[in-house]
Amino acid sequence: MYAANLLKKFTLALVVVLALGSLAIAKVTVEGAAPAQAKEGAYNVKKFLNDAKNQKIVVIDVRTLGEYAMGHLPEATNVPIATSLEGELKNFHKDKTIVFMCAAGKRAGAAYYMVKDKRPEIADKVFFLDAAVQYLPGGDVVIKPNQ
Repeated sequence: MYAANLLKKFTLALVVVLALGSLAIAKVTVEGAAPAQAKEGAYNVKKFLNDAKNQKIVVIDVRTLGEYAMGHLPEATNVPIATSLEGELKNFHKDKTIVFMCAAGKRAGAAYYMVKDKRPEIADKVFFLDAAVQYLPGGDVVIKPNQ
């Protein structure tokens, strides 16, 4: 039953991607200021875009396949926290800085703590984006640091 539901979700995501084609990101902006006191493991939101574009970090989008298909950063790889992340942890290399992201920061934070618990040897190279990320019509992306 679980496999059948997963296959349905994957098929829906694939249909959405095929129907919409490759969603081009028109412009990515960061709005607002980062909080004075950052949460443990939070990656600097202002540095995030530059570091992602220059491949200084590995960006992992932990949203569902369907959410990812509706819009994502070109630099992000989708590894859904609910279905795939725990199984992929063994493939994370200790020499790469990883930043998890999602729509609001909650799942990304949960991914960060999962790695700290299950792969403590790489915990110092893992972070999360503590921000709300909106994918707007027309391809624009707005990132707002959580307060």
